[in-house]
Amino acid sequence: MRFDRAICADGVWRKVRLSPNGADTFFSIPGSVQAHGKSISGYVTRETMDGYTMATPEDPVITKFVANRYGKNFDVLEDA
Repeated sequence: MRFDRAICADGVWRKVRLSPNGADTFFSIPGSVQAHGKSISGYVTRETMDGYTMATPEDPVITKFVANRYGKNFDVLEDA
């Protein structure tokens, strides 16, 4: 099992458990995080803090976790 750290919608950096199958698209890797005692499914992607693909010195690229909006515990991270 592979892990990475990513920022979640609520602004907290968490350890993400990445899928052992690897990327399912060119832009994302399925994974899950633990928050408030619950597991949240989603994916990891890389983009700038402001949500763009092109990095600048003022807006560097980071790793983000995006929760699956149809997942069981999506609402745990909803208060972003």
